[in-house]
Amino acid sequence: MIDEFGNVIDRDGRQIFEKKDLSSEEIPKIFPFTKFNIKNILGDFEMDPLGNPILDKDASGRLIDRNGKIVNQKGYLIDKDGNVINKHGKKMFGKELLDNE
Repeated sequence: MIDEFGNVIDRDGRQIFEKKDLSSEEIPKIFPFTKFNIKNILGDFEMDPLGNPILDKDASGRLIDRNGKIVNQKGYLIDKDGNVINKHGKKMFGKELLDNE
């Protein structure tokens, strides 16, 4: 449900998402009540003993996985703008939703 300002609200009228947080009038896909499989956005890499992804860098200094796909420090597949994409190259959510690294 949407209020008069375009914010997403629950049945009791409480705001869940501000209009500015919506992407194409859709709620972000990273929240637990949306259908989401993290394996679809992770690159192919091994983990170090502390649970951090082991990544390489390409000639431009960008982080890449074992298949040469561009990833961020957490191992998520990203596009040229830093948005998280799935294995098919489709944007899943914008970089502004990620923790600041």
